[in-house]
Amino acid sequence: TQTRETLTMTSPSNRLLSPREVALEIFGSATRPKVQRVRMLIQRGDIEAKKLGGMYYVPKTEIDRLLSAEKN
Repeated sequence: TQTRETLTMTSPSNRLLSPREVALEIFGSATRPKVQRVRMLIQRGDIEAKKLGGMYYVPKTEIDRLLSAEKN
């Protein structure tokens, strides 16, 4: 099985982030409501994510896409 350390030891552009890390990147905060909102956006398909071992992880490239779309 893949561990959290294995997931984050890839190149920075291929890194997978947890919903908490995504909340920090997008909202600047990882409060429970922000993390729940990220999970909801994943479930709706608004944020691309990969399910590994029952947990969702978001590719760093997806975060970069969301942040660049927000600026435009």
